[in-house]
Amino acid sequence: MSMFIISTMEKLVSILEAENACLSQGRVPEALLLTSDKQSAASALGDAIEAASSQDMCVFAETTISPEHRILLETMLNLSKQNGDLLQRAIKTQKRLIELLTDPLPSEAPQGYGSMGSYAGNPSKRQSLFVSRA
Repeated sequence: MSMFIISTMEKLVSILEAENACLSQGRVPEALLLTSDKQSAASALGDAIEAASSQDMCVFAETTISPEHRILLETMLNLSKQNGDLLQRAIKTQKRLIELLTDPLPSEAPQGYGSMGSYAGNPSKRQSLFVSRA
């Protein structure tokens, strides 16, 4: 791998580590601030790989990767997967929060007073007494 690919991978790894730390601690606004940096680093990595491939500096099928570079590649892939999982969790959490904030509150107490000046009980549970004077 070329040194430019390695340096762009290292930059992307550091951004993913920072974003994953923010997301795992629930610091979503801080994680969002890293989005443009992450996109730029990922784009730069794609460009570096494309440039190396077009210059035949990087034939992936036949190139052996050193153990340290393999670890870097595996780290980047693992962090990317973890990043996707954390982003999904943050999205679900935000969606649930919005649902909770927009759902109407259930009525906790009946909305009428009884003859004793307190809230009337549930009408279906009230007993009635009919007295006929006929």
